Amino acid sequence: MVIAGEAMMGRTATDYSATGYYDAGQLAQTFRDNFKAGRTTDAECEWNVGLMPNPDNGCQGENGLQDIFVDNIFATSGEPWALTLAINGVHTIGRANPENSGFDGYWSTSEQQGIFNNDYYASLLLKGWGPEY
Repeated sequence: MVIAGEAMMGRTATDYSATGYYDAGQLAQTFRDNFKAGRTTDAECEWNVGLMPNPDNGCQGENGLQDIFVDNIFATSGEPWALTLAINGVHTIGRANPENSGFDGYWSTSEQQGIFNNDYYASLLLKGWGPEY
């Protein structure tokens, strides 16, 4: 969503240049050069009150995707599973880092991890996920 928003702002900026979209001084260049993928997970978040899913619990279970998104955040939307699926699409870019989430690895191939595509969803269907011991 952030990337789409920044692309729209870059394209509609008053100084937009179709031939020099990422030239110095262009808004799109500023967004591109300052983009940071990923998040940092805090061990303790007083403000969180259980609003972020626990990746260990997957779709079901306490603080799983259904508990957080379907039954709470998107409960009145009319399409809670569709919105849950869409918000999880953010995983198509980047990777899991142990220092951020406790997990390690790419959601898709290392070559594709920086490309906005459907590799995350294809990996869920075709590869599956599980712990490595």
